[in-house]
Amino acid sequence: MAKAILGTVQQAASKYADTLQEIKDELSKRCQTDKEISTLLARIQSGSGSYEDASEASRRIGSELSRIYTQKMRDAYDINMSADTGEIDEILRQTLKHDYDTIADLSRTTQESLNKTAGINMKAVVPEYNVNRTEGIISRVDEFSQRNLDAAMNELETNMENYSMSVVDDSVKANAEYQFKAGMVPKIKRIMHGFKPCKWCQALAGTYEYPDVPDDVYRRHQNCYCTVTYTPAGSKKSQDVWSKKWGKEQDFEIEQRIKAYSNQRSTVLSGGKQYHPMDPSNPRDVSAAREYRKISRNNDIARIADSSGFSREDIIQIKRHIFYDKHKKYDGEYGLLVPDYDMAVAWKRLANGKPEERDIVLLHHELLESKLEKEYNLTIAEAHATATKKYDWASRLISDLGEKGEPDGLL
Repeated sequence: MAKAILGTVQQAASKYADTLQEIKDELSKRCQTDKEISTLLARIQSGSGSYEDASEASRRIGSELSRIYTQKMRDAYDINMSADTGEIDEILRQTLKHDYDTIADLSRTTQESLNKTAGINMKAVVPEYNVNRTEGIISRVDEFSQRNLDAAMNELETNMENYSMSVVDDSVKANAEYQFKAGMVPKIKRIMHGFKPCKWCQALAGTYEYPDVPDDVYRRHQNCYCTVTYTPAGSKKSQDVWSKKWGKEQDFEIEQRIKAYSNQRSTVLSGGKQYHPMDPSNPRDVSAAREYRKISRNNDIARIADSSGFSREDIIQIKRHIFYDKHKKYDGEYGLLVPDYDMAVAWKRLANGKPEERDIVLLHHELLESKLEKEYNLTIAEAHATATKKYDWASRLISDLGEKGEPDGLL
């Protein structure tokens, strides 16, 4: 009995493998003979392709793959779908995985070329395989197949195009986020395509700068042909420019950093001033933490740049420094800055376009602190101490409002 079961399993596995290989071979053949696909692939492989090329290639490949799969299923099973549903699902599952592998590799090649053109010596990131997306397509096809095979196959073709393009979108997101964490300033562009784009797509079309990129920018609905693109802007330009400027103005030696901070390892820095660890029983601390979460999700870069006179690039660097980056402490550990009530209030005013003079001092302090930290590989405490010598936001805050700082109830 056991041998019989094993033989059946092996036979089924062999059938899966044979069918899948036939699908792969046919797709390879069509990619070579289809003029549009072969032109797009040649452009990408030569290093001159863009994410728009990758997105269009993925759409066409997804469409071809769905047709190949559909024909294989029609050849292998009768019109009433009397064959084992599990067998059909498994072949579709393998087909979708092959589609992901093909498009992910295409996207990786595109990103590598873009990085090289931009002079960025960074690897291309491959997006994670989305199992839930695959299973969702299989479930929908199964649902439609209960009523009509033609409807099920049409549903598959639409979903395969969308699925393939989503792999490119995932690649854009993964690489942009990877380069953002490395100090770049990624710009994501969503472009409308197709006849009469819907209102949702119209609202999302445009260019976004990290970190203010809503997740919806990477999402697409059925029959959506919008493309999401990312062209790396090059290396850390703002930091390189600052390095030259700071080198001319440098009036301190690294070994003469304020040593008092080295004995304050129990003190955490919130940026701009010393601050003790968050107290969950303190309403100001709790409201600051809540406001930090809001700020991290807000699209406020342009508003703050307009209200402060700083460039958008500088505001992006400041926001990253305060709300996203982890910083090196004296003990060698890394961590986020502790939410600070006074800073949260200042940021809220800046975002509302009504900054006080001390809020501008804060921006100067955080920008300098960020640049010093990266340029000299300083701990956050060392960078803070040095930045305070030029832009002392904490003293200005006390001078304006007293030791308590900003009044309660502003968040």
